[in-house]
Amino acid sequence: DSPSRIQECLHTDWTPALLERKLQRLTDVVAQVQGGLGPDILILEEVESRAVLEQWRNKYLKAMGYETLAFVKGPDERGINPAILTRLPMLNEPTLHTVDLSIVEDKARPTRGILEARLQMPNGEKLHVFALHFPSQASPTAFRRQAVQTLKDLTTTLPADANVLVGGDFNITAKE
Repeated sequence: DSPSRIQECLHTDWTPALLERKLQRLTDVVAQVQGGLGPDILILEEVESRAVLEQWRNKYLKAMGYETLAFVKGPDERGINPAILTRLPMLNEPTLHTVDLSIVEDKARPTRGILEARLQMPNGEKLHVFALHFPSQASPTAFRRQAVQTLKDLTTTLPADANVLVGGDFNITAKE
């Protein structure tokens, strides 16, 4: 939806052949896990297009059995979002939790949210999966701290014995 991102994509020479090459390379990386099966849960960041994600899953990853796709378009004007592909069934619709950076800086632009999917594990228990991509190190440290606080707030509302998986790009250094 961002005019600048649309222009960037239009002028980046994304031919069908280049897209196929990229999707095949990504598939080759995923297939290096579990003897070609890939991980049970694949957490992705900077997903720009649900349609391309579905194409990748349906054509390139089909043999790996990733039937469950969690993706919710977020408020980031660049159109980059976290996503989850998994073989585990999803118990309800995924939720995108916003990271409110206006608490830190009045005119902060919307950023990527934290995607939550509740999955059913083979033993019948629930698994809360949080997929995230925190603000980059080019952003103020306070932005990443706010993202961590948002994640902490989300996980502390869960039962103490909840099964939780958090994955993605944290961009946190030892100093922070």
